[in-house]
Amino acid sequence: GVLVAKTGNMRVTKTFAGNPDAIEAVKEGFSIDVTTDTSDDKVPPHGNRVLSLTDEGVKKSDDGSTYTWDIPVDQYRDYTVAETEYKYTQNGIKTTAEYQVKNSRQADQNTAGWKNGDSALVTGQASQINEVQTVSFLNTYTQPGVMTLKKIDALTGQTMPNISFTVLDEN
Repeated sequence: GVLVAKTGNMRVTKTFAGNPDAIEAVKEGFSIDVTTDTSDDKVPPHGNRVLSLTDEGVKKSDDGSTYTWDIPVDQYRDYTVAETEYKYTQNGIKTTAEYQVKNSRQADQNTAGWKNGDSALVTGQASQINEVQTVSFLNTYTQPGVMTLKKIDALTGQTMPNISFTVLDEN
């Protein structure tokens, strides 16, 4: 018989945060490219694709800040997942790009929290119950004079929700 690699599932998420004008402007041309490694000269069944915010089947959070795609991937094939057209350069606004990878069976691909960057290399895998390989992108658009604080768990590298900070002016 012939062994056939299973088709798996990869979840890709994108979250926009910060300045609302910058977010609306970059949403216009934003996309995520999923590029399949074809160095073995074989044509993969689930080749390259471009994910856009208007794709059929994309899930959008109630507040419109997070988008989620579930896409088929070929087990054992490498994919580069990269966001494009996300930078905003007007009015002194700073763009911060971060990504994270969760639930990859390739341990060195899991990021244990957010990392600076706009692309990730992941290996496709068959999905298991309660274990979906996920590549997430977060862009924060910060205007001049605004400070962004994040509390990060030292063990997991994950940001901690619902944390309050008190900032005092010593002058």
